[in-house]
Amino acid sequence: MATESFLSLQAPIQKFFLPMFTPEGKKQWDVEGQEATINNLDRVEIKHMKMCIFPASSGEWHIESPSAYVFIKSAVVEGRDRLLVQGEGFQVSGNDWQWFGKKRHLVVHQCVEVRFDPHLASQILK
Repeated sequence: MATESFLSLQAPIQKFFLPMFTPEGKKQWDVEGQEATINNLDRVEIKHMKMCIFPASSGEWHIESPSAYVFIKSAVVEGRDRLLVQGEGFQVSGNDWQWFGKKRHLVVHQCVEVRFDPHLASQILK
């Protein structure tokens, strides 16, 4: 019977993982969470979100937030909860944020705090 094979998009997905690639097939970033709910075919709500960004030039960025929304078609991830970004020589935290995956651009709107490794800070201030 057709109703037996019906899959509800509202059912939570445990251990969600979504990799994002360039048109050439190179991995740009991925996002994962302990639990995700697909609200529609483009918007995914993720609990205990973790992202890994693979910059073209230097080390990875690791991003964590208690919850976030992923908009798959536009490659945007956003959240209102606290965000923590850790990269090679820096750390950023704040609230109300957006990651624009196609532009590789992060915007943090509230309570922004940026910390640099002392060695990196001395190089920036030269």
